[in-house]
Amino acid sequence: MNANHANIREEQFWFTAASVAFNTVFLAREKMPSHKGLILVASVFVSLYAAYLILTRWLASAGRMPENPPNARSFNARERFRYARREFRAAFFVALPLVLAELSGEGTRRDERARSAFFYISLIVITCIGVAYRCLH
Repeated sequence: MNANHANIREEQFWFTAASVAFNTVFLAREKMPSHKGLILVASVFVSLYAAYLILTRWLASAGRMPENPPNARSFNARERFRYARREFRAAFFVALPLVLAELSGEGTRRDERARSAFFYISLIVITCIGVAYRCLH
């Protein structure tokens, strides 16, 4: 495992930890606050953003990032937004299906990344569903 791969896995871990901790704050409360809708929206937003970050790190480690990133020295907001939109599509429409499909257990490095990404996303989804259940019942 090279240093870049270790760094990506570490980032994925901390994104997961932050998202799960955020959701757990609401799961652990005995009484939910009166503004349950806001809590639900915040939980879904934080969970989706953490999943996006995990999947884009997976894309980077797999060498599947969208082509033509904006030049860091000269890009404007519109160019960065367009690239972020391509990253989002790649994360949820390319990486997520691959992460789900690569649970075959062949043991390759890509499978190892996919399994850790799948595990992290599973934790995020489970805690988000828990918050949704608490908010709706």
